[in-house]
Amino acid sequence: MPLVEEYTSQQCVNCPFMAYYMEIAREKVGLPHVFVSHHSGFAYDRFTQQVDKDLEYLFFGPSSNPQATYDRTVLPGKKQIMVGTSVAEWDQYVDLITQAYNLPAYATINIKHSKNADGKLEVNVSGRVKKGDVSDDGNIYLSAYVVEDNISRAGFPQAGVDYDVDITSPSDLKEKYLHQGVIRKNLCTVDLGDKLTIDDEGMFSVTYEPATIDAGWDQDNTHVVAFIHRINKDNMLDNYVLNAADSPSLSGKPASIPAIESNPEALRWVVDSNGRLTITTAIHSARLYDTAGKEIPMTSALANGVYILRAQLPTGAVKSAKILVNR
Repeated sequence: MPLVEEYTSQQCVNCPFMAYYMEIAREKVGLPHVFVSHHSGFAYDRFTQQVDKDLEYLFFGPSSNPQATYDRTVLPGKKQIMVGTSVAEWDQYVDLITQAYNLPAYATINIKHSKNADGKLEVNVSGRVKKGDVSDDGNIYLSAYVVEDNISRAGFPQAGVDYDVDITSPSDLKEKYLHQGVIRKNLCTVDLGDKLTIDDEGMFSVTYEPATIDAGWDQDNTHVVAFIHRINKDNMLDNYVLNAADSPSLSGKPASIPAIESNPEALRWVVDSNGRLTITTAIHSARLYDTAGKEIPMTSALANGVYILRAQLPTGAVKSAKILVNR
């Protein structure tokens, strides 16, 4: 599933603007994804981790927030990895999450966690990386964080909500705003991620040192996220995420956005904000149908609704997929 990373700060007056519409989009998009916030780039605060500071190279050093990345990839129509907020609409984020969701996944990831006899958190991340250009040079890393959602502003005030509030802010911003995707613990031995070793079949398994669970964390809203990625400070295009995964909460509550196992050979596509469909998988031919079985021209501007895409791959295999358009 895609990794959405928001770059924010408690001192950022404009950040709640992005967060408000991002949360609406995350609910409406209906697609599995992982969400993490990095408190860096504008001002450091009580949530800032060292990894947040180390990641500033992705957006050219300390800069202005709010910004976000989607699988650390330059998405269609964008010019750089970082994407800022532009207008007060949630559908822009639905488009971006959908585009990231339809990017090829080059790995599968499984997360298991439990508490040992000392009450510490034990985490194992395993899976398989697709062999090929993305992994053969060894430039692949595994990151794993303990992340907490729905953190109240009590004790953690937010500029733009609790003070310096802009008169153009949504009227229910103060009522709805919560800190989301906050990294509570980086499980890695190297802040940016540990270099990943895979066997001849691409399989891997990593068990982390037991981590102390802070009594202040809401275990119903605290979970483990992990993702496989590349790191290249000299080439921004070589920092993309191969795949990401989420876990149930530390209390055992199912993940709010359920994990799925991605198939690297799956049929993938993008629907832009104008309803135009682009298939990102290599195909030989494709046809599109509505739910009544009527064929729809591939060049159509699609109205909101459900469509069935059938495509023949260059190998001759035929793939089908259900497409939800909600713009």
